[in-house]
Amino acid sequence: MELNQNTSRDRFRMLTAFAMILFVFALFLGKETVWAPCRNAIRAWSWDVVPATVISSRIDILPGTGEGVFRIDYRYEYEGNVFGSTRYGFFSEDLRRKTQLLEPLLRQYPAKERINCYVDPTSPLEAVIDRGIPPRYWVRGVAVLAGMALGIGLFVYAVRL
Repeated sequence: MELNQNTSRDRFRMLTAFAMILFVFALFLGKETVWAPCRNAIRAWSWDVVPATVISSRIDILPGTGEGVFRIDYRYEYEGNVFGSTRYGFFSEDLRRKTQLLEPLLRQYPAKERINCYVDPTSPLEAVIDRGIPPRYWVRGVAVLAGMALGIGLFVYAVRL
């Protein structure tokens, strides 16, 4: 009988430890791969929408890679002052792609085009055109939540043993 209790206690300890490790790992992974990269984009959801004018847009070709980087320069007026920005969004890696994938951006933002940008009311020098979060971050978020749920589920299972 005592052997059965020790085995049950050991199983409880092992499952509890594994559950906590899984939960903490998922929490850390979520902070580093989802929350940290996305917090500025989330903060920008409350920024002011302001009309802007594209000064220039181009694709800089990266030698030997077959890839390019989309570059844009635009001006906007906020509270009577004129500002300029070159920031398209918060995820610059999305602007480095095969050149044929960047060409639609180039056509969408020709020089002198009137567009909307989003301006930080507390720091009007900060503006972006795209404040969205790429789908891969939503997928990561779901994976993190699933890992946390699995950790909690294992803990509950261990307690009920």
